[in-house]
Amino acid sequence: MAVGIGGSQAGGAPISMDRVALLRRGVALEGVTVGYNALEGIVAIAAGLAAGSVALTGFGIDSVIEVTSGALLWWRLRAELGSAPLGPTVERSAARGAGFLARPWIATLP
Repeated sequence: MAVGIGGSQAGGAPISMDRVALLRRGVALEGVTVGYNALEGIVAIAAGLAAGSVALTGFGIDSVIEVTSGALLWWRLRAELGSAPLGPTVERSAARGAGFLARPWIATLP
């Protein structure tokens, strides 16, 4: 069974999954991801500074960007879970935040 854009099957019929349960699962998974990446960043930065490794310190700083991005997604999912229609303000803020976080990465591309 193929799933199309907008949460429908290929034939256009809606998916019978419980949206609230899926949002709760997404919030829980994103919480674990943010926690893991925060720990990863702290350890990598501390180890990089102790060893004098620019690469390891840079990896830790990248983890900080991932934590910020993950926290932004976590906030957006929690906002959607807490209200029936997701307001355009929340969606716009999340999109702008993601775009802002992508700028340092885009600047490194050739």
